[in-house]
Amino acid sequence: MKMAVMPIFTVYVVWHQSCSKGQQIADLLGSHFVRNLHRDIGEDRSISVLERSIPMPGLNTPLPIDWDDTEYTVAVVLADSHMIKSPEWIDYVLAIEKTTVERGLLSRLFPVTVNCQGLELDLSHQALRWDKWVSSDNNPEQRLISELTHEFCRMLRHINFTNSNQSVAEKKR
Repeated sequence: MKMAVMPIFTVYVVWHQSCSKGQQIADLLGSHFVRNLHRDIGEDRSISVLERSIPMPGLNTPLPIDWDDTEYTVAVVLADSHMIKSPEWIDYVLAIEKTTVERGLLSRLFPVTVNCQGLELDLSHQALRWDKWVSSDNNPEQRLISELTHEFCRMLRHINFTNSNQSVAEKKR
């Protein structure tokens, strides 16, 4: 779907519908990253946080991610024992990984291990270890927000730097 003003940054939180922490973590990320300060003033071009957990009718996985509906897309995959026991979910997540690699700087995948079995999801990306944070004295919710915020900033800074260098090169021509 093409919009009049495309959102700048969309975060998809993906989890197996049986993951006990999935909705809690998605709500945490949504409440932190989504700001509706100017929602009544005009079109909102802020961060969107969308969820992918409820399977589509007749399938075992949710709707696919719409990679073209925003300028930059991030998939936060909450990997757990339920996900790795489902071949359909494994294929779903591997398709997300493949797409993020193909899209380059426009997309990123951030796996988060909700429990240690989530590591069995064989991704080339390094996972954020929620499962270890819960068992330590750290606040896992705050640490997840901190880690993701840092990674989102790195992603956008790199994109901004790359785009500004291209603009300078184009002006010299």
